[in-house]
Amino acid sequence: MTDALRATGSQQVELANLGDEKLHELARRYVSAWERGDVDAILAMLTDDAVLDAAAASVVRGP
Repeated sequence: MTDALRATGSQQVELANLGDEKLHELARRYVSAWERGDVDAILAMLTDDAVLDAAAASVVRGP
């Protein structure tokens, strides 16, 4: 578990904080990209998440 997730409790808490509408939109975008074989779109979604996670972790740990 990353420091950012540990600070908020769990990945389930993060998903719950997104709310159903945002979670469904994220799933729809991922499935759509997967069905199109759009590797760039999938990579962008995963990269955005990783960058956000890294930024959150730096806030938790400090510079």
